[in-house]
Amino acid sequence: MVKSNFDPLAKARHYLTEMRQGIFEDDAGEILYPYDFEDEIKKSGIGRDRAFVMLGTSEDELEDFNFLYQAQRTRISIEEFRRFEAEGNTVPAYMCFLDIVEFVQSETHGLDEGEALAVIGLDPSEYQAFKARYQPTKDLIDDARADVERQIEVRRPPPGFDPNLN
Repeated sequence: MVKSNFDPLAKARHYLTEMRQGIFEDDAGEILYPYDFEDEIKKSGIGRDRAFVMLGTSEDELEDFNFLYQAQRTRISIEEFRRFEAEGNTVPAYMCFLDIVEFVQSETHGLDEGEALAVIGLDPSEYQAFKARYQPTKDLIDDARADVERQIEVRRPPPGFDPNLN
């Protein structure tokens, strides 16, 4: 009988170790974790609950990692926003603004605006300046999207409609 040293959770274990050290990217600088951690759990075929026990982790710890990951990504978006603004490159700056607003206004982490700004290291007055510049554009796009969705809803056939019977 051949004994195997194959560990289906090896990559997940590696990702978990990295995340516990506050590292959410691979050696090439690509952001991976915690999403790749979840993928490795699925690929292992062991089952989420059992894998968590084997790895010594919990759903709460993963939620914390997800929060830290999102905060780190938002800090990067702030840096990129400032760079794009300095270059006069408004389209990518706007996309970064959306990332920042999403984190600050998200209620999933139970933070109010001031707490969220403190976590990402953004001064409230600077955030207000970001909003003064880009919020009108966001509002216009949101309104246009809502108009299109309403038009689609109006044109949608009623439930039970069969075009072959009419």
